[in-house]
Amino acid sequence: MFSRRRTVSNRWSIRIQLLSLTLAVMMPLVALLVLTKFGDAADEVQNAGHSALNLAEVAASSTEQFLQDSKALLTLLAPRARRYVVDSVTCDSFQHDFSNLTVQYTILEVIDKSGQPLCSTVEPVTANLQAVADRQWFQNLVRDHSFTISEPLMGRITGKWSVVLGYPLEDDDGQIVGAVSVSIDLTRYQFMLDAAALDPGSVITIIDSTGTVIAF
Repeated sequence: MFSRRRTVSNRWSIRIQLLSLTLAVMMPLVALLVLTKFGDAADEVQNAGHSALNLAEVAASSTEQFLQDSKALLTLLAPRARRYVVDSVTCDSFQHDFSNLTVQYTILEVIDKSGQPLCSTVEPVTANLQAVADRQWFQNLVRDHSFTISEPLMGRITGKWSVVLGYPLEDDDGQIVGAVSVSIDLTRYQFMLDAAALDPGSVITIIDSTGTVIAF
């Protein structure tokens, strides 16, 4: 009996030793696994940060080039647009005159000095085009006589978040007689970020200065 109990005791002692040995081997491995996972997570965060920085640089460069191209386009269109203000040309041929507008722009308008749109490439929802005299971008354009970029705003024709690019129309004496403007639909802003290499599952979100998400 005593021998049997001793045998059982020895077996448990061996099992405990084996368990202790196993734990002694596993604990460093578990710690290494945890550190590895933590390191992987830290690497992913760092890589995400690099990707975000790269995207920001690409977006800034693409946007700057796009704005320069847009200013050049409006400068080219200004003499043709001025006829609708100075010469009181009807809007019958307006859409035909500006039919080659690229897809980046959703609307082109000619606006008189008071802020009243005269002609548009898009039919308004209401009977008349809504005045823009209260828009800050238009006020800045009239004041500074220069190419102007609006803050993100809700389009009164499209009902979508957009940015307006405006260019002054001047008479022969250099006096402001109106403006020509194009609108960019921010939900289609992706075309300016095509050069960015995004990680799988990444999402681009556009947020205005107040923290409002206006496109993604």
